[in-house]
Amino acid sequence: MTEFEKKTIIVSSLVVIILVSILTPVLYNTSYIIRGENAIIFLIGDPPMEFDDWRYTSEQIADLKEQYGEYWNNLINELGELWGWDFYFFYKTKCDFSRYRYEKLFLLLSGHSRYSEHPTLRINAEETILVEKIKDKIHSLNFTVLAEACYSLSWKNLFEHDGMNEVYTSDLENKLSSIRYFIQGGSPWLENDTVSLYRIESFSYFFIEQLLLEKNFTQANATAISKAYQLDLTGVDPTIV
Repeated sequence: MTEFEKKTIIVSSLVVIILVSILTPVLYNTSYIIRGENAIIFLIGDPPMEFDDWRYTSEQIADLKEQYGEYWNNLINELGELWGWDFYFFYKTKCDFSRYRYEKLFLLLSGHSRYSEHPTLRINAEETILVEKIKDKIHSLNFTVLAEACYSLSWKNLFEHDGMNEVYTSDLENKLSSIRYFIQGGSPWLENDTVSLYRIESFSYFFIEQLLLEKNFTQANATAISKAYQLDLTGVDPTIV
């Protein structure tokens, strides 16, 4: 290789490095970052659907979990249309919250969580996400959080942020919370019997139900708390579960 060829390669490499350093932040801000006024972001981790083995097959449980995701997708999409807000739905997959630069956010988190000094939300069988890391990725000075997870009372302290309004949670006593499912089909005596999830009852469901009735967050929370206690869906003692 001649001296001229070496210099040409060096100069070309420098040009490429310079172009990459210039274009990368431009592409990040114009292509990856999503900006707007108002948005709902709903992240459902591995859904808390556990049944007696005799009642449903593994295939039926997998089908019910997919229906659970569709149920919430439809419900929150309805809320987004009512409010005129953008809507982003993540089911059993991680969300990069830093991507969304909205003036106002309504953030919903749902899934398995266990008592821990550093609680996590289980995304799927292989992945979890540290709850305390979520708030560091939020770029909004006006956001509200609704959480449907066991032991999520402690999450209120994990969302200390200049833009945080309130954290509403299904766990009201640092205990277990639960979800009630209404399912058709799934008889153990019928081969290949289909299953259909047609309704759920939970703290978050009652909360969203009130928002769809055009109640504000405070009113929705009060109703959700009342119904959750009435149906023994929150403050569940682990020793009797």
